[in-house]
Amino acid sequence: MILMEPAEATVEALTIEQAAHHLGVHYMTVYRYIRTGRLPAEYRDGRWHIHPGDLAQVQKGGRPRPPADGRPVRRGPATAGSGAERMLGRLVTGDSAGAWLIAEQSLLAGGPDDVYLGVLAPCLRTIGDMWADGRLTVADEHRATVLALGIVGRLGPLFGRRGRRRPGQVLLAGVEGDPHAIPVIMVSDLLRADGYEVVQLGADVPLDTLVASAASRAQLLAIGLSAGTTRTLERAGKAVAGLHHARPGVPVFLGGPAVPDEAAARAVGADGWAADAAGAVELIRQCGTGR
Repeated sequence: MILMEPAEATVEALTIEQAAHHLGVHYMTVYRYIRTGRLPAEYRDGRWHIHPGDLAQVQKGGRPRPPADGRPVRRGPATAGSGAERMLGRLVTGDSAGAWLIAEQSLLAGGPDDVYLGVLAPCLRTIGDMWADGRLTVADEHRATVLALGIVGRLGPLFGRRGRRRPGQVLLAGVEGDPHAIPVIMVSDLLRADGYEVVQLGADVPLDTLVASAASRAQLLAIGLSAGTTRTLERAGKAVAGLHHARPGVPVFLGGPAVPDEAAARAVGADGWAADAAGAVELIRQCGTGR
């Protein structure tokens, strides 16, 4: 009598938060494991999916198993510990020197993407929430934004990449009426570091200018739009429609604080949604591979 091995049961993937709970670490530490290749993860449906079997190898300090389908380990955002909390205080109080010191510490510990994804991005989200809740004045928010722009400007040149470039161009812009430039700049820098040629138009781009720019670029791979306020979400829909008409077949992705999930992006006609800058890079990668 031959005994057959039972088929391996389908194992439900873990979220980053669940993996962090199992490992007993902060969820941003799990991001670092993904970025450095210590922990395989797949990005789909707007979030990272982690196989539970990989956690044991991470706990033992060993190398994780390769992905079953042979796909390369994907990169994710990293952390700078409590850097975001410390950066928040420096930006709100207008301490330019202190803010840059925190950025430098994160830069030395990891890289410029660590500063963006682990420090500045969560810090700026908190500042936006504090302004919306009335805990910060308009002046406080503007002062913090100016200091953050200065840090982004100093870090920008560090994202340049030498060597072979990825094919095609990516067009990025803030929706007309949206004055928030930092999200567009961050995505642009991360894409450049990943080997893409980026045409970055900045914030508050008039619809006719946006459409004309897209129509004039024959090698356009994808278009990314950012909507930072609820007032600009309707304009985002008009921008998506105009871009689809001008460049049929070129996907238009939407993100930003005013777009809470993929359903909201799809509702105005976008072809996809990114929760953050790292997610935006992942969308473009998938677009480039035809997935």
